[in-house]
Amino acid sequence: MRFLLFCLSLWVTLSGTASGDPWASPVLRLIDHSVNETFDEAHTIADSLLVAHPDRPEPPFYKATVLWRQGLNVRDGKKYDDQILAYLALSIERTEEQVRRHGDTAEMFLWFGNAYGLRTGLRMLRKEVFQGVVDGIEGRQYLDEAILMDPNLVDANFGIGLSDYILSRNPTILRAVQRLFSLPSGDRRSGIERLEIAIAEGHYNRIDALSARAYLDLYYEMDAIAARRRLVDLLNRYPNSLDYRIRYADTMLRLQMEHGEDLAQAMIDSTASIRRIAYQRKWQLFRWRELKLTFIQGVGHFLLGNRARARALLTAVAAHSRDNNNWLVGPAELILGKLADLTADRATAKEHYRRSERRDDVWGSHDEAKRFQIQAYTGQEPAGRPVDDEIRYPGRP
Repeated sequence: MRFLLFCLSLWVTLSGTASGDPWASPVLRLIDHSVNETFDEAHTIADSLLVAHPDRPEPPFYKATVLWRQGLNVRDGKKYDDQILAYLALSIERTEEQVRRHGDTAEMFLWFGNAYGLRTGLRMLRKEVFQGVVDGIEGRQYLDEAILMDPNLVDANFGIGLSDYILSRNPTILRAVQRLFSLPSGDRRSGIERLEIAIAEGHYNRIDALSARAYLDLYYEMDAIAARRRLVDLLNRYPNSLDYRIRYADTMLRLQMEHGEDLAQAMIDSTASIRRIAYQRKWQLFRWRELKLTFIQGVGHFLLGNRARARALLTAVAAHSRDNNNWLVGPAELILGKLADLTADRATAKEHYRRSERRDDVWGSHDEAKRFQIQAYTGQEPAGRPVDDEIRYPGRP
C-alpha cells in the first residue's frame, strides 16, 4: 500500500506540474469519484494528495468531503465525524500556515470558508446548533473577504449563495439563536443568483452548487419539474450516486402527487433499486429515509391496484404515528381509508379518514378525508393535488 501511495503521489505531482497546477486536476477527479460514490477511488486520490502536497489545505479538506458523503444517508454515519473534524482542522491549520508564509490571499480565504462551511453542515446535521452558527459566521466572513479581494474567485459564491438562501427561509433549527447571534435575514434572490454563477463558472464548487440547486428546487422551492431536470443531468453524469437516486425518488413522488404524472411503476422500480444498491453496499439507510421509501412504494402499489401490497406498506408507515413530526402518516392513513372503501369496509375506512385529519395536511389530504367520510371512495384519483409548500425537514429532508 505504501508503494502504491508513493507511485500515486509521483503521478499526481507530475500530472499536476505539467498543467501548471499540482493539485487541481487530481482534486477534480477526486470530486467526481466522491459525488459518484466510488469512495475507494476517491480515498486513494485523497491519500496520495496528502502525501504529495503536505503543506496545502485542499487534500485534507477533500479527504473530509469524501467521509462526509459516505455518512450522509447511512444510519451509522456518525462514525465518520471524528475523522471529518480532524481533517477539517488540518485543512484550517495548513491554510493558516500558508497565510503566515505568504500573507492574506483570496485563495486562502476561500479554503478557510470551505472548511468552516463543511464543519457548519456537520454541526447542523448533528443538531449542534450553537457551534454550527459560530462556524457558519466565521466561514461566511472569510468567503465575503475572498470575493472582495478577488471578484473573479467564483467558487466563493457557492457558500455565500447557500448561506443567503437558507437564512432567507428562516429554518426552524436557527430560530432559537437568531436574536442571540443577530443573524441576517438572508436574501433568496441573491442566494440563487450566486449559486447560478458557481454552476456556470465555478471550478471546485460547481457540482456542489448544482446539487444544492436541485435540492433547493425540490425541498424549498417545491418545484419538482425543475428538480427533475437537474437531477436527471446529475444522474447521467454520476449514475453510481445513491444520494441522487434517493432525491430523484422524492422528486417522482411529488410529480405523481402534485402533477398527476403516471409514475407509479417508476417509483416502485426506483425504490427497489435504491434498496438493492444499499444492500449490496451493506448500508443501512437512516430510518426516516427507509420509511419514506416504504411510503413511496406503498403509493406506487396503490396506484397500480396492488391492494394487499399497498396496504401492508402503508400500514407500516401509519404505525409510526407516535412521532408527531412524521408527516407521512396523514397521507398513509388517507390511502388506507381508500383501500378499505374499495373492499366496502366503511367503518374501517372512516376511522382511517378521521386519523388522517388529525395529522399534517399534505397534498390536500384533509379535504379528501372529509369528503370520503361523507361519500365513499370509488377509485377515481384526482389529476393533481395542491403543492405541499411546507418546509418540513429543513435539516435533512
